[in-house]
Formats: sequence, structure tokens, C-alpha cells
Amino acid sequence: MDTRVDVLKAPRGPFLEDGGGRQAYVIEDGIAVLHPIQVGAISLAEVEIVSGLELGEQLIISDTARFEGAKKVLLRR
Repeated sequence: MDTRVDVLKAPRGPFLEDGGGRQAYVIEDGIAVLHPIQVGAISLAEVEIVSGLELGEQLIISDTARFEGAKKVLLRR
């Protein structure tokens, strides 16, 4: 078992497989913007984000396959 403190982590979700652990969508002013990321340790419930995201950014963790790899996607409520 590995315990890490002071790391940026997110809930594990389909986004991890959709982006191959190398990219994820971040919400910026109502637009989902594709960001390159690097992940570290992965558990059943969480994933460590080593680079590409900052604390406080809103990450889309649900299935993003329907975005088809677009650089930006307009989000509607």
C-alpha cells in the first residue's frame, strides 16, 4: 500500500480511459477545454494528477468519448 500526501488527486472516472491518462477536459467559462495531463498513482477510487491541472480547476470525470477528441466543447445546462 502506498500513501501520498500533498498531491493533487481527482475521483477516478471514465475520463481516465477516454483520454488514456494523457488528457482530460477542464471547464473554463462554460467550455470544456482539452488539457494534456500526466497521472501518477491510481487507486480504485482516485487518481493522482502529476501535471497539467491546477488545484481548483473543474475536471470532467464522466465519459467524454462523445466529445471525439475535440479541443473545445461548448457545454449547455
